[in-house]
Amino acid sequence: MSADRITNEQREHIVREAIAQRDALLTAGQPRKLWLWKNFVDGRPEYWAFDNPYPCIPGGGDPLTIGEPCGYAIVKESVNGRPGVPEDKVLAAINRAACVAPSCVYARGEQQCTHVWQMVQYGATYHDLKCSMCGETKRETWD
Repeated sequence: MSADRITNEQREHIVREAIAQRDALLTAGQPRKLWLWKNFVDGRPEYWAFDNPYPCIPGGGDPLTIGEPCGYAIVKESVNGRPGVPEDKVLAAINRAACVAPSCVYARGEQQCTHVWQMVQYGATYHDLKCSMCGETKRETWD
């Protein structure tokens, strides 16, 4: 092999660097965007954020079956304006606010949910549905 030839490993490294530089140029000055999915844990809403609108398991794995994103968030740089407030107090305030939402009222059985079903996963003989109001899930199957 002559000295002016490069190995496949070197070529892959050059390509990865070029892609990273291109991506940096495309996003220079652009705020970082995170795509959001709403999930319910114990009747309370919880948001999942991914940096891709159709995320896959890292390492070339299968796409996550979480349905369509419900929105996005712009990530802005900041500093903590209340450093004396511990995280557990912030989470408690979020939980108090979440418990006035319809999903919490339904989860406590105070009202009957009128279910708004959304498909979150499907296969050849089934689909999984989740209520966007109360978080209840169900699977419908067929032959």
